[in-house]
Amino acid sequence: MYLQVLISLLSIALLTVSCNKEPSEGCGGEVQILDNTCNCKIGVGHFSVIDIASDECEYQFLVNNLDFLAFYINRIRNDYSMEDMQKLVEIVEEQDMEVIVELGGVLGPGWGSLTDIDNGKSSALVEINNSRNWIRAGGEIDYIIFDGPIRRLLYGDISKNISDNDGVLVSGHFNTNRGPFSYEEAADEILYCMEEWRKVYPEMKFILGCNFPNWGWKGEQDYHKRQADGMNWGDYWEVVQVVMNQVQSTETAFSAMIIDWPYNYAVGEKYSPTPGNDPTAIDWIARILELEDYVKGLGLEFYLYTNIAEQESNVVYSEGTLKYVDLYRQRGGAPDGWNVQSWYTVPTSFGPEDQQYSMSWLTNEVIKKLRQTD
Repeated sequence: MYLQVLISLLSIALLTVSCNKEPSEGCGGEVQILDNTCNCKIGVGHFSVIDIASDECEYQFLVNNLDFLAFYINRIRNDYSMEDMQKLVEIVEEQDMEVIVELGGVLGPGWGSLTDIDNGKSSALVEINNSRNWIRAGGEIDYIIFDGPIRRLLYGDISKNISDNDGVLVSGHFNTNRGPFSYEEAADEILYCMEEWRKVYPEMKFILGCNFPNWGWKGEQDYHKRQADGMNWGDYWEVVQVVMNQVQSTETAFSAMIIDWPYNYAVGEKYSPTPGNDPTAIDWIARILELEDYVKGLGLEFYLYTNIAEQESNVVYSEGTLKYVDLYRQRGGAPDGWNVQSWYTVPTSFGPEDQQYSMSWLTNEVIKKLRQTD
């Protein structure tokens, strides 16, 4: 009986204080720190993540249980004050959090004044300059995410609308006007870009990002079944093998891959405008799991953007994101990193963390799902 009581008390202690974290000081009250039972990293990305700096005490559970913060590079360059960044740097260091910055990586032809020649090197110089405010604030950058660099080299700036063959403006996501780069040449430009970053940040680690629904896979269609072959930007299985074969054989290699496939795409609920296309007929989760297995087989970590494509409702966004965590794990998925990230218009507020359906509240709910023990 005494032994059972002792074991129970030890279990509670593990949930209260992790061996890797120490509770923040100065806010009062007991801080619950969950044991990392999922053996995974959990982070948050949101345009207003800087709000943590305004009052750390409003985010006590979050900062004490979070593994990384994810920033969009243009927010660092344009929107965050030096004072707020300096405060956030102190919190990051106190809590031993990692910092991930998402950027284009290789920006591709037609992006600003960049040309086809030395695109990887010139892209790096642009984005290294954009990152400097965080360094000036005293911070460090542990990882950068190259957000779809292959697509950027193949098709340019998808943020610009284009005209289809009938002269009708359509989203840049439908742009398949191939640029001058082959897959092999695109891989070379990515490597040149990484080498430039390493000159400035020798310890920098790289994550390859992919907007996976817009690619075909092993000869099968993309989510919307676009273009004559139904694979829109191409077969990502072919692309990723070329890139990995060329880049991973060098000292400058990717440490991880992150997949952007929101929940409503993963379950086939997102509307597709392509006539006759039925997204519910394909098991998209199985496709993501295949890529997870491939990435881990290379010895890389696998990260998943944990969200839903939603622009209007905080409630729909939060509930969909939480369903995604449950579903992906039920299907056998085990990401090394869960990035609860929204560059959408919702959640409309980052916090405080006790405000239901705020971004920090949602991230805390994800943490509890992944790390809470019965």
